[in-house]
Amino acid sequence: MSNTDTNLDFRSFGSRMKIVAIFVIIPIPFVGIIFTLLALSDIRNVNLKLNNPLLGDYRSKFITAIIFKLIGSIVGVVAWFFPINYVGFMYTYDFTYLMPLFVFTGTGFIITMIAAAIEMGAWGALETFFRQNTTMFPAYIARDAEEGSHYLKNGALMYVLAFLFITILIGWIFQIIGYFKVAKLEQIMNAPMTEPTYQPTPTPSPTSSSTNVKYCPNCGADVSGAGKFCGTCGSPLS
Repeated sequence: MSNTDTNLDFRSFGSRMKIVAIFVIIPIPFVGIIFTLLALSDIRNVNLKLNNPLLGDYRSKFITAIIFKLIGSIVGVVAWFFPINYVGFMYTYDFTYLMPLFVFTGTGFIITMIAAAIEMGAWGALETFFRQNTTMFPAYIARDAEEGSHYLKNGALMYVLAFLFITILIGWIFQIIGYFKVAKLEQIMNAPMTEPTYQPTPTPSPTSSSTNVKYCPNCGADVSGAGKFCGTCGSPLS
């Protein structure tokens, strides 16, 4: 890219994506979210210069997804602290005693799935940005960033289908691959850019007919060849 400041922002975004990938492997509460928010601030800085609607869409949707995830997590945690008559359930097996647990847990799960669906849209927007702007980056970085966004989009889809359970593991693997691929952006300052080469337009060589054509100074007739007299009026040519 030609703009050094934008390069630095994308490089910072890639570095933070690598850290997020590490905390996807080793989940520590809220640390990954903090670095994700920092990465989104890098995208905001980039978009202040590029003013690209796809980057704006990515950032706004991802922030919305984070908010929904937090709400879903809070609702799910509240379910386990809600006063429930477990003793009554043990004696009667009446599931109405557990109804608050089901309601809060189910609501939190649905909100989390909605967050994953919104996140799918965010990564889809970023994937489209890299696809449409490949010339802004070295070829292998643009390719990995696009592929990484695609993996992350599919990873979010797996979390939308979390009720199948096995998709949670698949989504986790897709996230790791995707984040590390997008993290290749941190190499942007060191990657060689391919500059277009321009071939000079060949100038046609003058033909023999154009160089050998002469005009009679007396009558103006065209005279070709090496003759010394005009073939029309007989006047000397020199």
